Amino acid sequence: MGSIKWIFGAGAAASVAAFGGVTLIDAPQAPDALPPAPPSMVGRAPVRAPNALEVRLVGASEKGAAIEEGIEAIRFCMPRLGPLSERCMTRAEVLSRADQPSDGVGPGGPKRLARVKMVHPTDFAEPERQVATCTVFANLKSKGWSPLTSADRVDETRFLRYCGLMSVARLAKVARTSIFTPEGLTADELAKVPGGDWPIFGERLGEDAPIVAADPDYPAVWKVDTPTLVMRLWDVAHADFDEDGEGERLVFIAARARGGSAGFAGFNLLDAEGDIIRLRPIKWQQAG
Repeated sequence: MGSIKWIFGAGAAASVAAFGGVTLIDAPQAPDALPPAPPSMVGRAPVRAPNALEVRLVGASEKGAAIEEGIEAIRFCMPRLGPLSERCMTRAEVLSRADQPSDGVGPGGPKRLARVKMVHPTDFAEPERQVATCTVFANLKSKGWSPLTSADRVDETRFLRYCGLMSVARLAKVARTSIFTPEGLTADELAKVPGGDWPIFGERLGEDAPIVAADPDYPAVWKVDTPTLVMRLWDVAHADFDEDGEGERLVFIAARARGGSAGFAGFNLLDAEGDIIRLRPIKWQQAG
């Protein structure tokens, strides 16, 4: 699995596994206490890195998808995507969303339209672009354009969450078989994810076994902590996303460095592989 290097703090280096995410900057955090790793995750043999699923970001003009029997039974539960996200959405509802990303402030609250300033990866004479739609964002992102400032990195995450959900939802098909619990993700299923599959900051030491616990305040949200990261994992949907006939769980992970201020967010798949469950990063395809 590749890594992206970020420099922050007093010249310290940190690496984030390439989970299709983006660096976030927020207020400095106090160090967090980390309980011992559960026995089920200690001493597990290292396994090879999971293969990423490459997905093409799309805008409103391309987000249509084939209809098959049973497809509307698939539900997408994604937080902070506006009024509809106060409940779970069908695939048709996800794909019918406007091309302009927005974040809902709360039930019945005003809609916040997202904007992000992006710059060309190599041509410094190219003017910056202010992006307001998934169509433009997908085009620039595929060409390597990136956020201009730290604040724009946060706004880019809103685009990746909103536009990315539409892009992944169009791939969803009805699974023929699945090892996952129909009612939702369980602690036993998360315990089957090898510690080495989870992203890290710094150098990987051993398997970085996570501490997993359900969030008592939010259904379908899990607290997943490693020695280097404090993470929240949203159980978004269950479907066949890679056309192998088997069900995977689409999850969204938001994380920050333990005791630090940098972080990332992105979509991943939980995918069964023998007697373990792999955490497969979703990477956005690059043009050409």
